[in-house]
Amino acid sequence: EAFPEVVRFWYALSDAAKEAVSNKCRTHVGLITFEYKPGVLLLHLPSGRTLHYLKPRVEWQTRKLPDGETMRSLALTYEGMNSVKKWCRQTTHGGKLTENICQALSRDVLAAGLIAATDYGFDVVAHFHDEILAEVPLDSPLTLQDLIDCMVKDLPWAKGLPLAAAGEVSPIFKK
Repeated sequence: EAFPEVVRFWYALSDAAKEAVSNKCRTHVGLITFEYKPGVLLLHLPSGRTLHYLKPRVEWQTRKLPDGETMRSLALTYEGMNSVKKWCRQTTHGGKLTENICQALSRDVLAAGLIAATDYGFDVVAHFHDEILAEVPLDSPLTLQDLIDCMVKDLPWAKGLPLAAAGEVSPIFKK
């Protein structure tokens, strides 16, 4: 209820993905494009990268509602690894597609920061979920602000995306 535009986005993604599979075509939601190719649903990200959903199908599914009633609806399914690393058919929905998109784009933003930092002269020795770890000699002209600037550079595929970064200088790694 607090963010109806987010819920509309979930439904728009779900509808577009199901339409692409059902009609074997391309569909769009904002900057996201779904494309059906034999045996795979492609989700094209604004960064240029593509997510793949193998052997997609749109099928009727029955689910139980909190009040005990059941409801049938069309669902998008695909084949992939489940949480216990077993290959199986999985169901997805707009919220899960949104999560996939957000995680993928977050990775793409971090990758751009890693490349920019390396190109600027930083010796990147590790990266974590949303962090870059670089080593520099004590007498290096490179600064924390230089690294932050690399991490928040405007991205050609995400003009105006508000990015921020923070960090610290330390003689040892601290989490």
